[in-house]
Amino acid sequence: MASDLTVSLEDRPGTLAQLGEVLGNAGIECGEDREVEMVSIVDQPGEMGRHLRRVADAGVNVDLAYLATNTRLVLGADDPDGLRRALHG
Repeated sequence: MASDLTVSLEDRPGTLAQLGEVLGNAGIECGEDREVEMVSIVDQPGEMGRHLRRVADAGVNVDLAYLATNTRLVLGADDPDGLRRALHG
């Protein structure tokens, strides 16, 4: 199981760099840590919809979605176990 970390910052140049420096120097973690599922998808029209249709048909509500490197679809849901079952059987 992969995790997604969310951190809210002021929208101005340098805040992300400052966060990285502070975390690195202090050795601490902050923010919301949550379970996510990653699925390798083919780079073609309709591929994301195919995976998300299985999730929707299982009655699972997706509340986080983005594409990561190497065409991996990252999804989060209020029911992580249901999401996992819908995607991976």
